[in-house]
Amino acid sequence: MNIPIPLGGSSNHFSVEIMRKALFGDAYNVTEDADLGLRLTQMGYKIRIIDSETLEESPTTVFAWIKQRIRWIKGYMQTYLSIKKI
Repeated sequence: MNIPIPLGGSSNHFSVEIMRKALFGDAYNVTEDADLGLRLTQMGYKIRIIDSETLEESPTTVFAWIKQRIRWIKGYMQTYLSIKKI
């Protein structure tokens, strides 16, 4: 679809060379994976999805799920505002 993907979770794999180029991200962003996904897109890189399984755990309570979603929304807002400044 040729659109930015706000990366999520711990199942991301990157080239060390590309990561060194992208190290100018927002150190205070609570969703650094989303920030990185959008920054890589701005740098002209393409994001690909690999079908795989991970050992990540989903929130086990409604309260934990709500806290996670609030953090994600906050991070997406931080990312949007920081990307607009570039």
